Amino acid sequence: MKVGVVGLGAIGSLFFNRILHQINPRNMPRSKTDRTNQIYALVKQAHLPHLKKVSILDQQRRLVLEVPTHTSPNADAFCTDYFVQQARSLDALLVTVKSTDTYEVAARLKVHPNPSHQRYAGNAINKDSLVISLQNGTYFSLSTTFVLMICDTGLGNVKILKDVLETDNVLHGVTYMGGVSIGPGSVIQGGAGTTIIQNAEHLSDSVQDTLGHLCTLLAASEIPSISILRWNESVVTGQDNLAIVEAIVNEVAAVANAQGITLNLH
Repeated sequence: MKVGVVGLGAIGSLFFNRILHQINPRNMPRSKTDRTNQIYALVKQAHLPHLKKVSILDQQRRLVLEVPTHTSPNADAFCTDYFVQQARSLDALLVTVKSTDTYEVAARLKVHPNPSHQRYAGNAINKDSLVISLQNGTYFSLSTTFVLMICDTGLGNVKILKDVLETDNVLHGVTYMGGVSIGPGSVIQGGAGTTIIQNAEHLSDSVQDTLGHLCTLLAASEIPSISILRWNESVVTGQDNLAIVEAIVNEVAAVANAQGITLNLH
């Protein structure tokens, strides 16, 4: 499957780096039959000279994984013109930019009706592409006495993407992997919290299949994920609630550890 990532901050880098590590960890040439999965990232032109490798470090800044990207084929994973140079449309697009940047990104991803004036993604997405708005699950302040935790639903981002891109194939995702960006393509991972993605059973069979393939790829890339059915309903199953609470607790502990704070959670 062909996956794109918009936004190589902490969250985008965690997803891109782990998927690229799963696909081609040593930057070896790949035959057409060996290109079952492909990953691309939208990056700023100014960042390209610094993207000779991508890496994930632990809280002590010890290397967890590193992937060379200084030459092809891995160097070809970086796009600066909103995937316009890619010949085949993306199967899945992960939008990991800040909420305030969602509208601008969506406007530039929108296919222009006149190909001769195509300044946007062009063929990056089509009617069968799956778009996931992926947000941080929690924002919190840590002190010596308390933890303040607020869930960020990010549902407004989904509406923006649906309206601007004129597609219903947009799902909401929340990730509880803690991370701190330390440069283009480099990130300190605070933990291994779950990523929760809205179920796609209200969409076409092909989009449901795409979500299934994506979750399989995420699992192979050591990104634990679950899909829940009733995202917008006020009542979810006890199992869903347990998974969400567990993910939130893991995220709090992960970021606390990254800041050198030890929490005793009971």
